[in-house]
Amino acid sequence: MHRAGVKRISKRSNDKIRYIIEQYMKKIIGIMVIFVQNDNRKTIKIGDLRSALETMGMYLAVDLNCRSNKQSFQSCVSGKKSGPTKKSSIKGTEERRSHRYKPGTKTLRSIKYQQKNSECLAIPKAIFENITRTLTDELRFSKGVFILFQIVVEKYIIELCEKSYLCTLHSNRDTIKPEDIDLILRIV
Repeated sequence: MHRAGVKRISKRSNDKIRYIIEQYMKKIIGIMVIFVQNDNRKTIKIGDLRSALETMGMYLAVDLNCRSNKQSFQSCVSGKKSGPTKKSSIKGTEERRSHRYKPGTKTLRSIKYQQKNSECLAIPKAIFENITRTLTDELRFSKGVFILFQIVVEKYIIELCEKSYLCTLHSNRDTIKPEDIDLILRIV
């Protein structure tokens, strides 16, 4: 959620977002299944995903088949380990304490990192594939469908979190609550 600029999110909101992700995925997969069954296939292709999104009124700007350079989308980890580091002690010198940052400094740094590196995925690939496969029992997926589907779902959730964070800021809070998410879902 750091890519959306969110500092804090309540546990109830986290559960609500998981539920929204699952419902959104079920909606798209349901439309894709209609296209697959119409062609008497058992494999979901990128064209099925593209057609399902066009049915919902969304259009893809990303095409994985046309990429000349082979970038691989990876899940983002902010890179460095957190916590104090040990300084090597040399004879005759005192051990120095590690630097302590003000509260929120590391969070803001992580938010800037996530927003700058947009080629990273927020949800790990394996977890996303497991969730998707549980929603579609007997269907198979062609090569680029998972990555493209994950990009679409993450874009939707990031936009939802950005808008709900604006509602949170309007009510002078830092933590997203389920009421903020419900308000945005009613407006959209």
